[in-house]
Amino acid sequence: MRVTEIVPLPLGVVTVSHLFSHLYVVALPPLFPLIRADLPLSTSQLGLVVTVLAVGTLLQVPVGGLVDHIGARTVAVLGMGLTAMGITIAGAGGSYLWLLAGAAVSGLGQASYHPANYTIIEAVSPSGSLGRSFSIHSFGGIIGFAVAPVLVGTVGLVTDWQIALQVTGLAGLGYTGLMWVLLPAAEMGPRGQSQQSRPFLADVGRIIRSRRMLVMAAFFLLMAAGMSGIMTYTPLYVIDGLGATETIGNIALSVFFGVSSVSVLLGGLLADRADPRLTISVGMGTIIVTLAVLQALSVLQVPWLIAGSFGVAGFGFGLIFASRDRLVSLAMPRGTAGTSFGVVFTIGGVGAILSPVGLGLLIDAFGVASAFIGVMVLLAPAVGVVWLFGDPPATAGG
Repeated sequence: MRVTEIVPLPLGVVTVSHLFSHLYVVALPPLFPLIRADLPLSTSQLGLVVTVLAVGTLLQVPVGGLVDHIGARTVAVLGMGLTAMGITIAGAGGSYLWLLAGAAVSGLGQASYHPANYTIIEAVSPSGSLGRSFSIHSFGGIIGFAVAPVLVGTVGLVTDWQIALQVTGLAGLGYTGLMWVLLPAAEMGPRGQSQQSRPFLADVGRIIRSRRMLVMAAFFLLMAAGMSGIMTYTPLYVIDGLGATETIGNIALSVFFGVSSVSVLLGGLLADRADPRLTISVGMGTIIVTLAVLQALSVLQVPWLIAGSFGVAGFGFGLIFASRDRLVSLAMPRGTAGTSFGVVFTIGGVGAILSPVGLGLLIDAFGVASAFIGVMVLLAPAVGVVWLFGDPPATAGG
C-alpha cells in the first residue's frame, strides 16, 4: 500500500503547512527570556506581541468565504508565505516595534490555515475517515508546537533571538514555493457555480442561525483562551513559578506537545468511533486535573515531575482535536466548509487575543502561578458547553 493511499498528497501538504503554522504561533514565547534581557519590556508587553499575532485570526471568516468561492489552493499558499514573512520581519529590526510589525504580518497569514486546510481535507478525505484525516492534520500542528520551544529556543541560545526568528521564517518561505507545486489546482477549486454565486453574507447567516454551530463557537472561545495561556506562559511558569531552569521550561512545553502528537492520532480513531462529546470531556478533564495537581505539588520543584505533569496534560490536549473538528463538520451547513471553520476559529481567535494580555496582567499583579489558575477557570466551563451540542447527527449538513 502506497503512502498516498493512507495520507493523500494534499492532506500531507497541508499537514506540513499546519506544522509551520503552529511552530510560528509559539516561536516567540521560548525567546521571551532572551528578548526581555535585551529589551526593557514587561510581561504584559511581551504578551501583547502574541495578542497582535492572534489578531489576524479575526479575518478567518472573510478568508473562509474567499476559500468557498475561489478555492483553497491559492489562499493556502499565500497564507503560508505571509506567515513566514512576518516571523522573518519580527527578527529583522531588533526592536519592540519590529516585533509588533512582524507579529501583525504573520497573524494576517495565520487567518488562512484553518479555512483553507480544512476545506482541502473535506475534499480529499476517504469516506468514513474524516476524523482520522483531521487527526493527521492536527498531528502536524502539534509537532510544530512540540519542536518550536526546543528548536527556536536552542537556536536563540546559541546565536540570539533575532537570528532564531529569521532562520525559522526563511524555512517557511522555502516551503511556500513547494506548496504551490504540490497542491493540485484542479482538486482545490470551488465546488460549483451555485456556490460561487451565493452571497458570502448568506453563508454567514446560515451558520450563525445554527444552534450547534453557536455551541461550537463558544467551545472554541474557551478552549483557545485556555490553550493560549499554556502556550504563552509555560516557560515563564516553570522558570519563575516552579524554580526550574530555562531549559526545563522549554522542555516542559515540548513534552506537552510531544505527547499530544501521539494522543491526537488516538483522538482521530475515537472521533470516527465514539461520541465526540465524551472524548472531549475526558481530554479537557485530564488537563484541568493535571494542572491542579501541578499547582499543589509546586513546592517539590522536581524537574522530571514538572515535565511529566505537562506530558499528562498534553495527552488530554491531543484527544480533543479530531472530535472537536468532527462536531463542526457535523454541524455546518452544506457547502460552507471554509466559512464555517472560519467562524469557529475566528471566535477561538478572540480567546487567543484576550488571553495572553489578560493573563499577563494577572502575572504582573499576583505572580505567574495565577495565570494557570486562570487557565483552569477558562477550560472548566468548556466541558459543560460541548454537551449543549446535543446528540451528534449521523451526517453533516444539519
